Amino acid sequence: MINRQVMAYKTAEVGTASKLKLVIMMYDGAIRFLVECKKRIDAGDIAGRGLYISKAQRIIGELQESLNVQQGGEIAVQLEQLYGFVIQNLTKANIKGDKTAIDQALHVLENLRGAWREVMQNAQAKATADQQSSSAPRIAVQL
Repeated sequence: MINRQVMAYKTAEVGTASKLKLVIMMYDGAIRFLVECKKRIDAGDIAGRGLYISKAQRIIGELQESLNVQQGGEIAVQLEQLYGFVIQNLTKANIKGDKTAIDQALHVLENLRGAWREVMQNAQAKATADQQSSSAPRIAVQL
């Protein structure tokens, strides 16, 4: 019962989230899976390692597929390269159980998540400022 309620909440959260928030949620998920993967490596759980790397790779793949190089220009190209680096490291980690490769992927993903959070905060601040300036009472002064 509680599992269904959690899933319903998560579905509603994703369904109502802005595009920026969805991107950040995807980074959060990939990072969470890679942290869990490191625990599985420490425990010697090869199947668990593979499962969590696979989940992270699917998220990164979705992020990579969503890039629009024509609209995004150089930033989209750079993101595509970073995602390629992350996927390559995760493949290496899956084959060899290499926690260093996971740490390198985590470093990239955490930095990107931070950058997207900053973009979202700036967009929210601008929207708030725009809203406040358009709804500010106007006082006419007669002399």
